[in-house]
Amino acid sequence: MMQIFIQIIKEHEDWLIERVLSYAKSQNYTKYTSTLKEAWRISIQGISHSIIQAISAYQDIPNFYPEENFAEDILSNFGIQEAARHRARGVKLGMFLGLFKYYKQAYLDLVSETANSNKEKALFFINRVFDRMELGFCTAWVNLSEEKKQQELQDKNLEVVNEKNKYLTIIESLSTPVILLNPKKQIEYINYEGCRLLGISETPGGYYYHHKEIEIVFPGWLKKAIKKFLDQEDKECYFECMEAYQEKDRYFVIQINRMLDVSLKFQGILVILYDITQQEKIRQRNEMFLQNKVDDRTKRLEKSLKELKEKEEIQSILLKEVNHRVKNNLSALISMLHIEEDHLEKQQGGQSHNLLKGLIQRIQGLSTVHTMLSKREWKSLNLSELCLQIIKNVLPGEPFDKKINIQIEPCTIEINGHQAHHLTLVLNELAANTIKHALPQKNTVKIEIDIKKMERNIVLVFKDDGPGYPESIVRKDFSCACVGFELIQGIVTQSLGGEVEFHNHHGAVAIVSFPLES
Repeated sequence: MMQIFIQIIKEHEDWLIERVLSYAKSQNYTKYTSTLKEAWRISIQGISHSIIQAISAYQDIPNFYPEENFAEDILSNFGIQEAARHRARGVKLGMFLGLFKYYKQAYLDLVSETANSNKEKALFFINRVFDRMELGFCTAWVNLSEEKKQQELQDKNLEVVNEKNKYLTIIESLSTPVILLNPKKQIEYINYEGCRLLGISETPGGYYYHHKEIEIVFPGWLKKAIKKFLDQEDKECYFECMEAYQEKDRYFVIQINRMLDVSLKFQGILVILYDITQQEKIRQRNEMFLQNKVDDRTKRLEKSLKELKEKEEIQSILLKEVNHRVKNNLSALISMLHIEEDHLEKQQGGQSHNLLKGLIQRIQGLSTVHTMLSKREWKSLNLSELCLQIIKNVLPGEPFDKKINIQIEPCTIEINGHQAHHLTLVLNELAANTIKHALPQKNTVKIEIDIKKMERNIVLVFKDDGPGYPESIVRKDFSCACVGFELIQGIVTQSLGGEVEFHNHHGAVAIVSFPLES
């Protein structure tokens, strides 16, 4: 059971510190104790170590004997040393013994709140351990002569004065202004660098030794920072106000800390001003340098953009002019071919007329796709829209008493201008073939086009409900056919890098597949 108790003590060090501190605060002992938590930790560690030693040294509850020398007892040693340190600082025996009772109460509380078995024995053991400690330091205390006690006080006083002077010199030597304010926001202390900054004193230690003669008025920027900190009502001990302030061509970052005082004796705030003048000047120089670079680069970019815009405007004008001339030339060429067509029809008729008519349709198809690309500024064209426009271009050649229904499945696939020109000729030939062979036998002909994308390939299926293709065309024997089928085969395989198949299913079916270019 005692081994479990040892483990409990080791695991509850912080708990013991907080419990002792709460007792000390409630009974006002902290008025005479250390302000830092680490000092309380050392006390708890010393007592816990003594208790653990006692558990190992004593087989049972430690007793008292009339002739014992408590100064040599392992339990008394820590208590005697602690009593000597407190006595040298002017602490009286009753005051030290009173706080020591609350240390004991903290350990008794720990046993009461954590022990599950043999609780009574553990409580008895704790009481006896503390009794032996108290007997030890009380015996040593009362046996010490008054002369010795006086010497201890003198030695300690000299040590404290030297320590005070050492830390005062350290703080006065800092190149960073340090200001201490009490809970009433009154100045407790300003170091030498702080005095120089505020124009108070040019002598190290000037405020410490002459503060009653000095009146201080904080500059507005410092008042603002302190007020900002106090308005936050921060409950923690540490807070930073990282903002840059300017004073006499110097720049500062203000850091404000609450005092790390667990005893609550000193509840002021510590203001530290970090001089960042050099860094700020470097930052400003770098910022100016970068701004100049940005301005220079911006001017160059604006100039380049202006030149580019002018070039684009010129190119746009030239492109429109070229498009206009190409369109006019195609229109002129079509007009001349129509004149020649009329002439041939009057004089000769027959095959020459049909060849010329097919040539006109091909050129009209190319003119149509050229117009579409021009309107799109030579960007990609929607494939289903292209198919519709090309087939409509062929329809004026149909007899007035015949009708063609066009059904094209809408799609989002787009092709570039290069492929659009080649596909235009293919669609033109397929539609012309439908008009030529399907319309003579029917008053109404239906053309269906289905477009799909399979991985990187485009598959276009062209169908009509006419008589279908001759068997030789299905076998790709174009020797007896018109030039149109050879043109389709050549364009699809060579220009588009794809394949074409012809077969019949309730009419003529042509399947064109080719890889989609970026």
